[in-house]
Amino acid sequence: MSDNLMDKVTALGERLKIGGVEVGKKMSAGMSSMSFKMRELFQGPNQTEKIVEEATAETLDEPDWALNLDLCDMVNNDKINSVELIRGIKKRIMLKNPRVQYLALVLLETVVKNCEKAFSEVAAERVLDEMVKLIDDPQTVVNNRNKVLILIEAWGESANELRYLPVYEETYKSLKSRGIRFPGRDNESLAPIFTLHARFRLQNQMPILPKKFIMIFLFIAFHQNKPRKHLMWREIALNF
Repeated sequence: MSDNLMDKVTALGERLKIGGVEVGKKMSAGMSSMSFKMRELFQGPNQTEKIVEEATAETLDEPDWALNLDLCDMVNNDKINSVELIRGIKKRIMLKNPRVQYLALVLLETVVKNCEKAFSEVAAERVLDEMVKLIDDPQTVVNNRNKVLILIEAWGESANELRYLPVYEETYKSLKSRGIRFPGRDNESLAPIFTLHARFRLQNQMPILPKKFIMIFLFIAFHQNKPRKHLMWREIALNF
């Protein structure tokens, strides 16, 4: 065998050796990623996710405002991990159950309005991607689709507050460029649902207020697209 042929055989052998190593690395990385996903799939819900499941249970007729706000308090007091909370909400949004989806969206709205870290976690966990999928899914009920659009519009137009997280504005502009129509929102979409002071006053006065009044107040406070007179009543209630 000539020296030239021997050199070619040797070079081919080296290439095969390197190629084998690269394939091995890719297979190893792929198996590692698959292993993580399998563990995530079969691993049971943690304590935070269990609370999220309770707050977004299919059996609820309406959002559990008390539990939603308790979750916010737990995040703000570092009693639960905000990343785990957002991941838990994301999982519930991804379910095909319309009621669970809606309750998860309401919980998400409550959390981002009351927890400083939440906007960063929502961006990092790619929750907006799942929300856009709901918009594009023809099986999404109108109420849930509108809820998603209202939230994305509110966040997308808050460029000053969220300029450090451009994904919100980018997502909003992307939907607008596609000709997606937004249902509109009230002027308080970006305001906190409760300030801590207002909530403290509400809790302190609960024993002397009729339960029916409290429930009406909570409904008004959280209801989207409310008329002006409702807003006035909410302001009266907060200063009661």
